[in-house]
Amino acid sequence: MLRPLSLRLQLILALMLAGLAVVVTVGGVAYLELQRKFSSRAAQQATAHFRAGVTSYLQAFGSFEAGEAQGVGLGDYLARQRGPEPLAPSSEDEDLRSRPPEGAPEPFGPPRRGVPPGPRPDHGRPPGPPPDGRLPPPGQGARWEPRPPQAPSAHPPFRFILTDAQYRVLLGAGSYPRGEPLPEAQRALAEPVQVEGKVRAYVSTEGVLSPGQDDLAYLAAMRQALMVGALAATVLAALLGLALGTGLSARLRRLTQAVRRMHAGELLQRVDARGSAEIEALALAFNRMSEALARSDAELRASHATISMQARQLKELSIRDALTGLYNRRHFDESVRQMFEQSRLQRQDLTLVLADIDWFKRINDQYSHAVGDEVLRRVAALLERQLGAAHLLARYGGEEFVMALPGTPLQEAAAVCEQLRASVAAQDWSELAPRLQVSLSMGLAADLAAPSASALLEQADAQLYRAKDAGRNRVCHA
Repeated sequence: MLRPLSLRLQLILALMLAGLAVVVTVGGVAYLELQRKFSSRAAQQATAHFRAGVTSYLQAFGSFEAGEAQGVGLGDYLARQRGPEPLAPSSEDEDLRSRPPEGAPEPFGPPRRGVPPGPRPDHGRPPGPPPDGRLPPPGQGARWEPRPPQAPSAHPPFRFILTDAQYRVLLGAGSYPRGEPLPEAQRALAEPVQVEGKVRAYVSTEGVLSPGQDDLAYLAAMRQALMVGALAATVLAALLGLALGTGLSARLRRLTQAVRRMHAGELLQRVDARGSAEIEALALAFNRMSEALARSDAELRASHATISMQARQLKELSIRDALTGLYNRRHFDESVRQMFEQSRLQRQDLTLVLADIDWFKRINDQYSHAVGDEVLRRVAALLERQLGAAHLLARYGGEEFVMALPGTPLQEAAAVCEQLRASVAAQDWSELAPRLQVSLSMGLAADLAAPSASALLEQADAQLYRAKDAGRNRVCHA
């Protein structure tokens, strides 16, 4: 499956195609308009030259019939005036030269008298003007010298319609018979030829320009210039597209990288907002979104931390004794079941201890419940401080405390409990109440052959009763 083009490449191609289309369109229109202007200008110049030649001819001879009578046709006159390369005759038009084809009538007026048909000496032309081609003024015996025949032009010229002052056709350009009146529609296009203020003839142009060699070379140079311009525009568009595409893609890459960092968890991102209006608007919107997300995330994290802390506090409250701060009986029962099963699987020692404050009801009755509560708090703190975090201590109910000593054999646990009992008995309790005495009775059990942790705890409770029956303030175990 083909991968989509990158934005930079798409922009380069778009600018190249747009530039090429503009150059081709503008160049094509300019080239066609140049050809039209060129043809129109050439037609105007050709018509002006032809009118000037006809005017000069009429000024020299007075009329077309007079010129023909002197053996000077309009075509020869114009060719002599124009130079060594006359207009080439058209196969569809009358010959502008003074000599018609064999057997054809003269172009202007009847056939010349005294001149037999067929080839004539000196090209069939009577003596004429001087060899330099210039005609003397009328009435001075103008004569026409023969000139060598000229090769016709390689490209057909414009064709002209020529009429007399009464619009009778003298030259029909292959479209109108000689001697017939020119149609009204064509008369509107004809331009008058005036001699001494009088209209002596009318001239109109037909045909399309066939450019010569110089014209073709000029047009070819124009085409080449347009092609070079198109190539230059394409290269310029490619370079411009590369520059714009690189800048745009760089900004979009930075935006994409920022989005990826946000996806990785870094929500607060900022991208450069400089650039086009669209890129700037996109960058500003992205920055605002990033700030809002980061702020919301911070608030959400703070709320989560508060909720987590409150959840831990609630959990602690649910597993802690409110008076002493020790674990409560429910938490101890859940924990000791896991300890018991783990100790049995790993064949490790586990000793459970039940401790009871001696004569606690008497303390409450004799010194008040407030003193009794303080005794509970101080005993709990002393036990927790000396027992350490490696063992589990909980208030089991009333004046009873329970302990689990994992990894501790029975004899070692008994020694620990003896230290605890001695510390409680040695504490100065008189600051709470005069003559106040506090002691502990403790029972231990470490038989992992018991069916459950509850059964093992019952064994410890039985040893506690032994300690109480033996006089209290002592440690008993099996």
